Amino acid sequence: MKQVVSIIKKIFSKTVYLIEFVISIILVGCIIDFALIKIYEGYYGMNRAVAIAVLSILLLGIIVYGIRKYKGIAEKLFLLFAIPVGIGYALIMMPQTVPDEGSHILKAYDISVGHFITKVDKEGNSSATIIQELENFSCLRFSNYATLKKDLQKPTDYTAQKEVVCAVQGNSPLLYIGTASALWIGKLMHLNVFAAVFIGRICNLVIFWALGYLAIKKIPFGKALLSVYLCVPMMLQQAASFSGDAVLNATLIYYIAYLIALIFQKSTITKKDIIILYILTAFVAMFKYIYILVAGILLIKWFREKENRKINAKIICGMVIVGIIFGVGWFMISSLAKSVSPVFAEYNRSSNVDAAKQITYIKGNFIQSIKTIIQEFCKYGMYYVLEAIGSRLGWLNIYTNMGVIVIYLIILLYACITENTQFEFSNKEKWWIWLIIFMIALLLFAIMYVTFTPVGLNRIAGIQGRYFTAILLMGFLCLIKKENYWKVKN
Repeated sequence: MKQVVSIIKKIFSKTVYLIEFVISIILVGCIIDFALIKIYEGYYGMNRAVAIAVLSILLLGIIVYGIRKYKGIAEKLFLLFAIPVGIGYALIMMPQTVPDEGSHILKAYDISVGHFITKVDKEGNSSATIIQELENFSCLRFSNYATLKKDLQKPTDYTAQKEVVCAVQGNSPLLYIGTASALWIGKLMHLNVFAAVFIGRICNLVIFWALGYLAIKKIPFGKALLSVYLCVPMMLQQAASFSGDAVLNATLIYYIAYLIALIFQKSTITKKDIIILYILTAFVAMFKYIYILVAGILLIKWFREKENRKINAKIICGMVIVGIIFGVGWFMISSLAKSVSPVFAEYNRSSNVDAAKQITYIKGNFIQSIKTIIQEFCKYGMYYVLEAIGSRLGWLNIYTNMGVIVIYLIILLYACITENTQFEFSNKEKWWIWLIIFMIALLLFAIMYVTFTPVGLNRIAGIQGRYFTAILLMGFLCLIKKENYWKVKN
């Protein structure tokens, strides 16, 4: 009997996250059903209520078990909390809750049928292959959960295909490795396409959890901070969606963690490190080339280690070359997908958005243009920081209670000042990191000012806090000190 109990304990110990994952999906499904029954049918589904109570107790028991078992192991504790919360985001948010999610679904479907590079015809027009049911999905589709539930029960005709212009056709196919796979499996198994969309969201979550776990494990300090930061509302919203931001943010954070780990490790950088570093550099350059400036973190190692400067200089030069090759290369490939979707064409026409005219305006009004960018930083900088945490979710129309955001900020600061670590950045290194953040923000502002802002407007249109969610982590890491920390038990 003892041997049986011992075997069961071992199996449970090794599959605890899988069990938590399954329970979380069933629990959230029951909560949704319970709410829908009450809202649309006017009574309480007692079977669902009992199931919710039982599953909640089981989930709570797993969390308590995990806290005791993995005490002090930040990456394991991260998974313990991120799994149920992430599943909640993925299943409760209706499709198109996240900005541009419809366009990302179209792009993922195009990749799922084998079009890894956007198709371009003889006239230079690009298009994505989708099914009839997704034709108008770039616009909002579901008005309520009842509509979604009905559509989930309908069979999907995968034979009726269409060619459409997609707003994100120039994105790297690697951003859709999980979502495109889910849609391909959905087609293979003749699943409802929107059911496949929810599976795709969970695939994005799995990628996010895996890279988040590895990032926490890799980073030499700030493990508690990173664990909390990966669970802020905006991060989870993007991770639990069909958006390419799920893979982008996870890759970028792992890249930051890897670079910082290389700075503080005493040994020289190995060949394995170099290969991983170059692969991550290539990915970041292809995903969103302005974030390649994050690679500048490694210059800290060059300044620190005088005896290894030649070796480190070669590695950094190699990163620059890889970044240029993949960044410029993918930019040239993606620029072929130059067709403009009807929605963007109408926006550009009605709002007087024209990159060529804007550049001409900047040349003639250079000082005013600089003032516009500086004003955007000074006047709206904190607004974007709060939005990066999650003050406004969805299409910037879901307002999070500011008290919740303040609590998140307090917890993040608490994680910074209570960490007992032997590592920290020097003051000069902190200034360098803040300069990198500033330069990335400046590039984002400049790009949106030229490409998305009405000509001559004294604001910058199109900037969203989610663009800064991943890079702001570097700023919080600068707050950690190795000697001046608060000693808090447990």
